[in-house]
Amino acid sequence: MKKTVFLILSLTFLLGLFSVLQAQSADLLWTEDFGATAPDGWKVITPTWTNNWILTSEGYGYNDSTHKMLYDTSGGYDGNSWAFTPGIYMTAGNEYYLTFYQRVYFASYGHNLKVTVGNAQTVESQNTTLLTLTGVTNTDYTQRTTAHFIPTSSGTYYFAFHCYSPTDSYSLFVDYVQAWEIVNPSGPDEPVPVELSSFTAAVSADNIVNLMWVTQSETGVLGFYVLRNTENHLGTALTVSELIPATNTSEQQSYIFKDSEIHEDGLYYYWLQNSDFNGATQIHGPVSIQFTTNENSTPEIPLVTQLNPVYPNPFNPMAFIPFSLKEAATVNFEIYNARGQLMKRIPLGQKAAGNHRIEWDGNDDQGHPCGTGIYQIRMTAGSESFSRKAVLMK
Repeated sequence: MKKTVFLILSLTFLLGLFSVLQAQSADLLWTEDFGATAPDGWKVITPTWTNNWILTSEGYGYNDSTHKMLYDTSGGYDGNSWAFTPGIYMTAGNEYYLTFYQRVYFASYGHNLKVTVGNAQTVESQNTTLLTLTGVTNTDYTQRTTAHFIPTSSGTYYFAFHCYSPTDSYSLFVDYVQAWEIVNPSGPDEPVPVELSSFTAAVSADNIVNLMWVTQSETGVLGFYVLRNTENHLGTALTVSELIPATNTSEQQSYIFKDSEIHEDGLYYYWLQNSDFNGATQIHGPVSIQFTTNENSTPEIPLVTQLNPVYPNPFNPMAFIPFSLKEAATVNFEIYNARGQLMKRIPLGQKAAGNHRIEWDGNDDQGHPCGTGIYQIRMTAGSESFSRKAVLMK
């Protein structure tokens, strides 16, 4: 009897431990391995006259990469410069953190580095410190992991690297930065909007990438979007599908989306986003697939100037607005409420031909939150104009 009770208790403990470990698994959001040109979305701010973060091929990078991020405290100036990552949409209650590799040039000179997080790419907004390194002297790359950040409200947040080393400490290197998310499970009384059992990618016989996913149940889901990128970076991924309506059933459902707009060889990453009626979103993936063109491939579809569907729609609080340009043009956005009042201006200036995306945080030009309602998003590109509607639901 005692052995039976002990066995049951042991199994209960192991199952509970497995559930905790399963709930705490981390999803990789993006990786920045740095190249010869400044990566999209990063920003450097130097509040005082001092040295800057730069990209360099000096020395060696992590895993023998060519370029890395460098801070050099020379020339008689103390370090005081910030390098901000691209924005990451974070869901309230989930956990987020960074990993990266760091080393110094000379062991005899200690460096100081902080990693912070805030809701804007400004020094003033970086009010949460996740990691502090003081007097580090490691000349070999060492992986660093920040503390976990749990936002109390959903929205876009930015990590930052702040170097404040003493003058003439020479070089501090940072390389191979990765952002991670831990999705914490919903409470026992809160239904999970989508219970996804699989999300896969495969190339069909006619050389088209098929994205397939299976749901076991759906509750309050508006639909799905498929996003694609040529790198493992959700922040710069493009939405390649229209809204795919959900079925909202407790029975198993299968979906397929055919991506026929790939015309170059390479490795492609895909994400699946489900958008709920209450404006919440959830990201699944990425899945990756190697694509190779063949002689019978469809010729490349030329770029056109257009404003693509806003997603998620409805949204709260962040709306992503993708657009494409056939040729370089001066681009401006204006957002109007249902009364025709101009609420927000977003001047972009001259933009190159290609696919682009901006974000709107639901605030007006004065930084005040806009109310629930239908908004007209108007884009002008040169002499052409386009519009889309989006619903802000709070």
